[in-house]
Amino acid sequence: MWLAYEDNARPYNELLEDVLMLCLNTDVCKRLNMSFTDLMKLDLATYTLIKEKITADNKERLQQMQKAQDESDRRYNKLIGNNNESRR
Repeated sequence: MWLAYEDNARPYNELLEDVLMLCLNTDVCKRLNMSFTDLMKLDLATYTLIKEKITADNKERLQQMQKAQDESDRRYNKLIGNNNESRR
């Protein structure tokens, strides 16, 4: 009997874990002004759409941050290179 319960609960447990990890790893609750419970009450299609949009937005933000870091590194290396040449 317990095994049948576990088998029936598995999809819900996976969804629960997925929503929990989304809330912990992103700022989705803050950005949408929704709680964990609000996200759990959504239908699967809506939740999946939100998750895809948040994930895509986070990837875009990461790329922008990496570009800014690369630009900062390039400027720093150029500045250090000019300082090293002036010391010679």
